[in-house]
Amino acid sequence: MNDTKAFRLITSTAISAAITALFIVGITIGAEIIPSLKSWIATTFYHHWVGKGILSVILFVVVAVITFVFSNATDDRSAHRALMALFWAVLFGTIVLGAFFFYESFAH
Repeated sequence: MNDTKAFRLITSTAISAAITALFIVGITIGAEIIPSLKSWIATTFYHHWVGKGILSVILFVVVAVITFVFSNATDDRSAHRALMALFWAVLFGTIVLGAFFFYESFAH
């Protein structure tokens, strides 16, 4: 694999992982707030955890393929920016999800 393809692969998978991480946070909170969403996921995929996993894998693969095909990353700067975006998305998601469940634990 040449360097350009490697940078495109790193960039596309990091972007895809960041988007998927934020999706997981959103769908987890959404399923807790909207019982019909949680019920639909559970009914469609046997269990809501399984459903979130399947939807996340599908989203990751689709976004990774699309961003790989359309990526113009040619150097390590693009890969570094994408990895930093992934870091901040995961940190943000962790804080938001932790705060949500902390609030839910003590609000009810």
